[in-house]
Amino acid sequence: MSALTDAWGLLDEHMAEFDQSALTGEIDQPELANRMLRRVMRERRLFAEDEALVQAEKDHLDEFLERSRAAHDTSFLEMQLQRYHEARLLRDPKTKTIHLPSGTLVARKRPDHWDFDDEAFLEWAKTRRTDLVRIKEEVDRAAAKKALIVNGDGRVLDFDSGEFVDAVTVTPGELSFSIKGQEDDQ
Repeated sequence: MSALTDAWGLLDEHMAEFDQSALTGEIDQPELANRMLRRVMRERRLFAEDEALVQAEKDHLDEFLERSRAAHDTSFLEMQLQRYHEARLLRDPKTKTIHLPSGTLVARKRPDHWDFDDEAFLEWAKTRRTDLVRIKEEVDRAAAKKALIVNGDGRVLDFDSGEFVDAVTVTPGELSFSIKGQEDDQ
């Protein structure tokens, strides 16, 4: 942190009491607005520093967990237990569950996975099995926005037919503000 940044920070802290009293009314002084902007940018920078520190600690902990996971890897043992269970299933297909003193081994068949070539299936089903085809209807919002006209009160008019479309209302977007500062001024 530079000496200039420290000085601005001390000035901002000193002026904080004045800034709070100024907030009760309208801000009409460029100097006060600039001081407030400088304070916003300083707080954002300080938060970013805190965030970077926390992220560095998270990265360090993630590294530790990865090393711990490797040190406590049980994949070989799990594979051996699976082979044991598979061998038991070959001898007796009903042994889907094996109870042992330290725990239980469970084998369950997963559901079959169906992989469709949608385009080819639809072409086949449209001519032979229409009961296997679902037709989905939805509003083409992009086309509607181009074709319809918004009235001043938020109602929508179909210019071609001259009628109002009661199923649509438009709420005008609000003006948004953002703060951007020069990073060199902090």
